[in-house]
Amino acid sequence: MEAKSAKVLDPLITTIIVALIGFIGTTVGTIVNNSNNTALESRKFEFDLIKKGLEQPSEEERVKFLRFLSELKLISNPDMVTAIDNIIENPENVPNLSVAVSQPGQFEIDVKSGVKEKDFRIGAIGAARGEIGNMEDKTLGNGGPHVFKYMRGGQGYGWACGFVSWCYSQNINQKPPFKYCYSTKQLQQIIQKKGWYKKSEGYTPVEGDIYFIGNTDNIFHLGIVESVNSDILTGIEGNTNDSGERNGKGVFRMKRKLSSIVGYGHIKQ
Repeated sequence: MEAKSAKVLDPLITTIIVALIGFIGTTVGTIVNNSNNTALESRKFEFDLIKKGLEQPSEEERVKFLRFLSELKLISNPDMVTAIDNIIENPENVPNLSVAVSQPGQFEIDVKSGVKEKDFRIGAIGAARGEIGNMEDKTLGNGGPHVFKYMRGGQGYGWACGFVSWCYSQNINQKPPFKYCYSTKQLQQIIQKKGWYKKSEGYTPVEGDIYFIGNTDNIFHLGIVESVNSDILTGIEGNTNDSGERNGKGVFRMKRKLSSIVGYGHIKQ
């Protein structure tokens, strides 16, 4: 019987995989976070999208995700476009990169001991730190590549809650502790139902807690606790600005008085 010849990865597929692993690293991430080079940011965003597609657990999901990128023309690099088309046509040749590459905020988990409660909170604030400085597209308003990422394809409306949900979904080894939310009030209600909600009075927030701003009748903004010093909370928020407004322009590190916080989500698994 004639032996089957081994399948060989197309050179373009090899190129995209090597580029992903080499490009999305701590050094380049630092460069992007501290640079105003929009072309480099755009390139990193495209690589992030492709990487996300190749991380999907099943062949069908990987092809579906990449086809979505192709149909919406979200990838501009011609070589990458050709590679994606090749992957869609030959999905059996495409490996799953879910363990090959890590991003800021992702952390390894000992499968024997499980997930410690603090891991989700520490992982979320780690992911948030890596996003500081990401801005909306000025021409769109509540839009652009970063908003698209946090809102899972949605644009044109408030994205503070989408940002928090994204940060809490960056654990590659465990499903998120709560449903991905785009509404601040809805997230507060989910946290209350799970028994994780803490009223601000008498509670000392810890790193990774979600804090809610507003009043009991109108929760309109939120962020993730980074640290607390006396009566001042330092947090990371999406869709805000230097003044701390709720409909701002990007991801910022903010200082808030504890008296301005109506409550907290102390996330557990």
